[in-house]
Amino acid sequence: MPQLQPGRIRSQAFAYGVYTYGGQAAKTDSKIATLAANGLGWLYVSVVAVRAAYIVAGIMLGNARKASKAALPDQHVYKIAGDDSKPYVLMENEGVHGEFNRAQRAVQNMNENVAQIFATMLLAGFVFPFQTFCCACGWGATRLMGMSGYIKSADDRMGGNLLSMLIYNCMEGMVLFAGVRAIMQE
Repeated sequence: MPQLQPGRIRSQAFAYGVYTYGGQAAKTDSKIATLAANGLGWLYVSVVAVRAAYIVAGIMLGNARKASKAALPDQHVYKIAGDDSKPYVLMENEGVHGEFNRAQRAVQNMNENVAQIFATMLLAGFVFPFQTFCCACGWGATRLMGMSGYIKSADDRMGGNLLSMLIYNCMEGMVLFAGVRAIMQE
């Protein structure tokens, strides 16, 4: 993943430039001090940790696409099944085309959950920033573990995915705990 480093360096250089030359350094420092005083730095880093999982998922998908030779904009490789009187179309599930289709589906599975992951992460992270960071890293790692298994075989997808669901449920538990405690204090 060395090719990712220049982008990270440029984005940090941009942020530093905005901070240094944007004329708002004092306001920015005040806001960052609020984050620090509330221990929210981990929450901010959590967002980048989940994004890193998406980058690796994209690389895994790209490798499967390359092996399959499924050119853009094709998102799946299909095959005709059934008999001649009642044919139907299925996604190919064998060989490199099957691996590509499963990689594509694994990325889509992540996409289907991204809104709830980020919302839960932000709510949990406001109260439990470091624990949320750990959960965000674990969620990303276990989703990638599930994706790696899924690329190999449809039967091998659930190990990492079940762990990622458990980690998500832990974050959701932190949200519910904080919400109930806040209601009790009202």
